[in-house]
Amino acid sequence: MAESMIQPAQHSLAQLGRLFELALTVTGNTLEVFDNIVRIIAELYGIRIALVEKLEGERIVTLSMYRDGEIFHEGEFDLAGTPCANVRDSRSFCYFTSAIREFPQDQFLKDFNIDFYVGLPVVSNSGEVVAIINAMHDRPIQLNENDRLFLEAMASRVRLELEREYQQSEAQTVRMLLDISRNIAAIRDVDEILQLVVDHARQMLAADIAAVAIIDDAAGTTIWKAMSGMQTDTFRKVRFAPGKGTAGRAISARRTVILEGIGERPDLPAEEFPIHTAEGVRNGMGVPLITGNRVVGVLIAGYRGERTWTEQQIRYAEAMGAQAAVAIENARLFTDIAVANQRLTEADRAKSEMIAELSTPVIPIWERVLLAPIIGTLTTARAETLTDTLLVRAAEDAAELIIIDITGVRGVDAEAAAHLRNTVSAVQILGARCIVTGIRPAVARMLVQLGIDLKELETCRKLSDALAVALEMKDQKSSR
Repeated sequence: MAESMIQPAQHSLAQLGRLFELALTVTGNTLEVFDNIVRIIAELYGIRIALVEKLEGERIVTLSMYRDGEIFHEGEFDLAGTPCANVRDSRSFCYFTSAIREFPQDQFLKDFNIDFYVGLPVVSNSGEVVAIINAMHDRPIQLNENDRLFLEAMASRVRLELEREYQQSEAQTVRMLLDISRNIAAIRDVDEILQLVVDHARQMLAADIAAVAIIDDAAGTTIWKAMSGMQTDTFRKVRFAPGKGTAGRAISARRTVILEGIGERPDLPAEEFPIHTAEGVRNGMGVPLITGNRVVGVLIAGYRGERTWTEQQIRYAEAMGAQAAVAIENARLFTDIAVANQRLTEADRAKSEMIAELSTPVIPIWERVLLAPIIGTLTTARAETLTDTLLVRAAEDAAELIIIDITGVRGVDAEAAAHLRNTVSAVQILGARCIVTGIRPAVARMLVQLGIDLKELETCRKLSDALAVALEMKDQKSSR
């Protein structure tokens, strides 16, 4: 049971000296500060073991441990059944003189035959117990109120160091996320972007594996697009249905899911997690990739060993997931824009072809007689289209007479005039007669000024005159 220990001060001067010593420890190295704290506590009280430990969910992780004259930095234990759980739950100074009997499940106490235990919570600014200072010995130690105050001062320094480390980590993460954002902005290939996100997520979360899957079809199954740390190719063969596997569960829940004991718990059967099982992953996290109201994919991180996630790590994962969601959505938008542009290009081409066809129509008026009326300005482009169209139709219809009516032409440039003359010549080579009608005085002057000899062209003043020629040819053919 916890006991109040108020004894006469015995170490006040030594305590002040050690606090002054600790105050001078301004190295920027959090681990060095923690090493000094456990060493000072152990030496001041003549005890075997002193620890600074950090809480991570229902587990406690050793940050620094002084044990029998040596410093250690490894160790991770379940919180349940330990005096540390009492410290966390009571959020206060706890003291036990028969710890090994009070906590028979605590193997650490048994291994080192610990009777004396004192623990003090390290409480963050938000009121959460984030760490614990422990002092242990194999026989009772008498403490007084000054000792409690001394340990509280140590706890305050631990809190400051953890907060400083947290702020540095936050700043580093923000810089990394900004770097990732800049890199993403410079990349257009979605697969390359997702691989970048996965690589950074694995690094930031210290994960054994990381991957991104996207929803591939209306049924909601997933297909893996980027991965890191995989030791098998199982992921290439597996798609998850909604609600199945880490990916499917995160997508269905539309929130981050944490899965611990995969393949070991009845509610997390190995057959539901073929990738994790093949990779030896026991603990996983899935972050849905959400854009607007749509879930477009999932980011997963997996660990082959024990793992406890902090709120900070979950925020990091969700920030990376947001980056991946943006990349997927941008890729979708780019694809939609590309498809729309392609459709617009095709529509514009069809429109141009239609306009060209309408602007230079070739109309059959009798058998083997074609009429090509031209309205507006005869540009080089229209003249080229006219040439191509007339030659094709002349060959297809075995035309004997082609009438080019330019009554509606307001102007003509030099290249267009040359094309017109060449068109007439080409038609004649195909064995057809070509008559140009409706040459207005202004156009005639333009043609002369451009050096086009009108004598080279068979002309009629009006379209009706050319039609009369066509009728005459038809009558002559009928009388034969």
